[in-house]
Formats: sequence, structure tokens, C-alpha cells
Amino acid sequence: MTKNISEEELLLRKRARRRLLGAITLVIIAVIILPMIFDEPKQEQYEIDIRIPSEDMISDSTHLLLPTDELPIVDPYEEIDSIKRLPAESLDSPQGNKNFSEMLMEQEYAAIPIPGYKPLPDRNRTKIPVKNKTEVVAKNKEVGSVASEFVVQLGAFSDHAKAKQQLQQLVFNGIRAYTETIKIDNNEITRVRIGPFPTRGIAESELVKLKKLGMDGVITSR
Repeated sequence: MTKNISEEELLLRKRARRRLLGAITLVIIAVIILPMIFDEPKQEQYEIDIRIPSEDMISDSTHLLLPTDELPIVDPYEEIDSIKRLPAESLDSPQGNKNFSEMLMEQEYAAIPIPGYKPLPDRNRTKIPVKNKTEVVAKNKEVGSVASEFVVQLGAFSDHAKAKQQLQQLVFNGIRAYTETIKIDNNEITRVRIGPFPTRGIAESELVKLKKLGMDGVITSR
């Protein structure tokens, strides 16, 4: 009887030890793992570096221009004291009505001496005649008017819609065209033209391009 009780006690003690070890193991696992699971992730904190310059870093020589400060007044005439001005008497003389450019051309300036060079006498000096500005402008206008007289006329239409259709076709092909309306015997005629061109040769080359597109025209003066 005593032997059987002792064996039962041994079995109970072994079971109690196993249960105790299991309970201790579970407690250790819970203490280690559960805080790792339930803890919230920590937010990363950023540090902002703010630097305030000290008063010693600002140079005393630096001067800021405030709105109340007055700007220095500079007399522009002091810089041009060395420039020679025309005498006032020249305005009252008959030459005062001449063009300023002609007066500068007629004015004689002192020559700068060059070592080893002998200047020519005054009698050999000749003045270059200055052409009248109005004559030059008139000649330029005549040349410009003659140079822009050539156009290529493709046709004359009594129906404005047909003329507009042909104009759109030319513009679509990259050709610079325009229309011109005239009256003949109380009838409006719309002419389709290309140009103007500075020379007749350019107008002829443009006419060759038009023939390749299946169009024909006549070169005429504007």
C-alpha cells in the first residue's frame, strides 16, 4: 500500500513540475512577445535647424539704402564741359538755316600730326559733295515702286465664290495669293493674283511652279 502511494505521489509531482515549467514558459513568452505586438510604431522626429546670425557677423561698412536716404545729385553738364559747342552767332547768320549735317561736313578740324608723314598742302584738298537727301529718298522710292510691279494673274471671275475657292486652294499649297475686285461695265470682276515679286525672273519661276500644280497664269505689271 505504501509502495502504491509513493508511485502516485511521484507521478503527481512530475505532472506538477511539467505544468509549472509550461506555465513559466508561457509567462516568459507573453512578457517578451506581447509588448512587441501591441506597442504602436514610434513616429520619426525631425529636427529643424534654425540659425540666427549674430550682430557681430554683419559688417559695419555695409550701408542699406533706405527710402528716406537722398540720392546724390549729379550735374550732367559737368561731364561735357570739354565738348565744343557751336557759337550763337551762327544761328543769326545766313548759314544758320543750313542743315546741321552740312555744317558738320563744312567744318574744318585740326589734323593730328603723324611722325614721318608730311601732310599735303591745303590747295590739294577737295571737298566731297554731299547729295541732297530728298533726291536720294525719291530715287529709292522710284526703285522700290519699279521693283514691286510684277504679279502673276491666274484668272478673272465674275463669280466671287469661284475666285475664293481658287484662292483657298493656292493658300493651302503654300502660295502667297490675293484677290482684287474691279468694275467693268457695271459688272464686278474678281481677279486672282500672286505676288508682288521684285523681278520678272522671280515671277517666271513662280509661274513654272504653278504649271506643275496644273495651273496657268499670265505675268503682268501691277
